[in-house]
Amino acid sequence: MQSDQGHRHFSALLWPRMMQPPLLLALYLTHVKARLTKEKALSFLLTYLIVDRQQSFTLDQMTLFNLTNLAAEAENRLSAEEGLIPHEVIESLADQFLESL
Repeated sequence: MQSDQGHRHFSALLWPRMMQPPLLLALYLTHVKARLTKEKALSFLLTYLIVDRQQSFTLDQMTLFNLTNLAAEAENRLSAEEGLIPHEVIESLADQFLESL
């Protein structure tokens, strides 16, 4: 019973009743944007290309260099501009990469 009460207390701390869902989403996206690193962007980029888009390509030095540059560009865009959604920025860059293959 105590763990159940602890769970309710924890949930109440995470989702205060006075906060509206759009505000929660904005806070979450701000948190994700603030902590997105080039490494995490590269990981998401590779996952999106291979799993979601089911693309295969040779990961040689030049391809890795290009993908790393795209990840750095995603990190820079998200740091520089307000209101961008991280996964949309990365997916857009991934689509540009696929067009260049």
